[in-house]
Amino acid sequence: MDVPRTIDTVFFDAGNTLVSIDFDRLAAALAKAGFAAPADALAQAEFSARLVVDRPEHIQATKDRDRWKGYFREMLGRIAPLDEACFAAASEAIEAEHHKLNLWQRVANGTEDLLFTLAERGYRLGVISNSDGRVQSILDRTGLLLHFSAVIDSHLVGVEKPDPMIFHMGAAALGVEPFRCLYVGDIFHIDVVGARAAGFFPVLLDPAGNHADKDC
Repeated sequence: MDVPRTIDTVFFDAGNTLVSIDFDRLAAALAKAGFAAPADALAQAEFSARLVVDRPEHIQATKDRDRWKGYFREMLGRIAPLDEACFAAASEAIEAEHHKLNLWQRVANGTEDLLFTLAERGYRLGVISNSDGRVQSILDRTGLLLHFSAVIDSHLVGVEKPDPMIFHMGAAALGVEPFRCLYVGDIFHIDVVGARAAGFFPVLLDPAGNHADKDC
């Protein structure tokens, strides 16, 4: 699928696109709760956990915050059997660690190089993310904020992806028409469906090949 020549603006999702979970921190928090899970095993299990979130009927019936426990339940269940008491303790540990410092703090190798390259080629860059009000601080902490001219956080604007309105907010913040915007995200039924409905050109970041059959 060729990128239209009209594209001059690139928006990114934040979680699992620009920044990923710090699995070392997650593993340490879980260990304190009695759940042994190596960081590398958590990283592999996370790809399956995305599929629990990436269901249209589930997305339509929930908000971003509601999907938290199902996502982590699937991740941990891929590593070891979970009863309710075990998951309750693990979930409490995860929430406490996330509250202390957002778990999504790791920047993949090559991310900054890509952002510099896009800027050098004349693209304007922005972020549109379903989050908890901390996206800008995460980007600042990880050194990525300087690359972006607009950051739209769903918690702060009161609208979540896949609602086209949040994508239009991003386009308006940079004074650009939607058809000139490309959007990169990791959840098909949130990022691709939402971006496409808003008139953006969608790109799916799918390192596990979960959506090789999709039209994007």
